[in-house]
Amino acid sequence: MRGSISPDLLCTASACPCNGIGEYYGDQAHIHLGVFAIDRRLALVRVPLNAAGVSYIVTADRVVVQNVVTLIDRIVASSMPVQLRDRRRPLKPTLRQLRILHLMTYGMTDEKIASELKITSRTIRSAVADLYTMFEVQSRFELGIAYQRWVNGH
Repeated sequence: MRGSISPDLLCTASACPCNGIGEYYGDQAHIHLGVFAIDRRLALVRVPLNAAGVSYIVTADRVVVQNVVTLIDRIVASSMPVQLRDRRRPLKPTLRQLRILHLMTYGMTDEKIASELKITSRTIRSAVADLYTMFEVQSRFELGIAYQRWVNGH
């Protein structure tokens, strides 16, 4: 986890090993730290020393570890879960969607595709929106690339 947090939040113990880093650690209100909870007994803190260097601290200090775990738990609790599509799941476009994709690869507009398939352009727009979702893309260009990759088996 990475965040801009105050060192005071992580380290409240006076005998913590991070106090030996020097003036950079304690003299600024917010330092861009990387914190990782290895388990409930160990934590790793990544501290930038200057433009060229980074220091890593592994600590078993209960207060530091508890603060790291609390910080990560708060981030997790306030975050939205990401639903990743199972890449092994095969895409199953309908025959109509395949026809639309095929005609789109020739640069045809929605109206031309609609007249070719003898359906309304609104139906085409709805099918294209469904294809955007199915292929997880944002534009016709991306859809064309995703379709070509799908056809080629990539």
